[in-house]
Formats: sequence, C-alpha cells, structure tokens
Amino acid sequence: MNGLAPRAREDSVRPRRLADVVVRPLNFTVRPPRAARMSVDLLVILATSNAPSGEAWSRALSEEHTPVSFSVTVDVKHDSGFVPMRVDGRKSGFEFFIESYADEAALYPVLRDVHFDNPTVYSFSFAGHFDEAAAAFFSASVLVSRFHGVAFDPQSGSFMSAKELTDSGRLCLTLLPR
Repeated sequence: MNGLAPRAREDSVRPRRLADVVVRPLNFTVRPPRAARMSVDLLVILATSNAPSGEAWSRALSEEHTPVSFSVTVDVKHDSGFVPMRVDGRKSGFEFFIESYADEAALYPVLRDVHFDNPTVYSFSFAGHFDEAAAAFFSASVLVSRFHGVAFDPQSGSFMSAKELTDSGRLCLTLLPR
C-alpha cells in the first residue's frame, strides 16, 4: 500500500433505493421576475478609414443639433462598455463595443451585402429606458449621416437610414416621463 485509500468497487458507489422511504415533492413558490429588462442591440458598420475619433463623433452630435452628448471623452479605439451620455440634460448612456465584421456577418448573413474596405462594427446595446434608446439612436444616426456608416437592427433584421434613426430617437424622447 502506498498510503492512498483503495478504490471502491464500482457497484458500491451507485445510488441505492432505500426501502420504505416516502419522497415528498419539493415545496416552493415560483415568482415572476421583477421588471425584466430586455436588451436591444443596434449595429453600425463603417469603413475603418471613416470611423471617427471620439472628439469627431461628439462634434457631429453637436453640429447635428441632437439632444444627446457624451458625458466623458470617449476613446473609440480603446474604450468599450458603458458610455455615459446626457439626453436632454438627463444622465443616460448605452453599452458600446467594437465587434468583428466577420463575426457579425456570420450571425446576420444580410450584412455580407455591406461592402466596405476593412469594415468595423460599432455595437450599441441598451435596455429598459427610452433615454438609453434615444442616446443610441441619435449616436448611430450621426455615424450614418456624417461618417457613411450603415445601421442594422438585428431584432427586425432590417437596415435603418439616418432619418429613421433620428425619428426613432425623437419618438423615444416623446415617451419619456415629464
């Protein structure tokens, strides 16, 4: 013996039925989740050569007279995650990531029809609040109108023009509580 416990026989470690045992069902209550929040995504595909710096993107939001602005300086090439913004002066924001075009085109084959040299994908994700949606729609609209991007709504499987993005942002503003 080398000091280790001997191996148990295979049949000795299997669960055994106990005689005369009564099994009661588990007693628990199923409760609905609290205000489930659904995440919504929006993609903007750009030629990498047209992708703006954070400063250029911020300036375009201002020049287009959108009601949204970045609350912090954004380094588009290196920052990802939650981007704080202001929507009509209120704190808001969205999740922002740079995605692989090949990966997104594999998920959404219709994106293969978008032809850019060296494409990059900006992914916006927002949930639960109309001000988050407005921030994402207006931010995407200037990427389309000023930087020649193409916006895609994965939920509907459709492309969106800059006007449709702006109109969607404005609609979200009307749905905010006053």
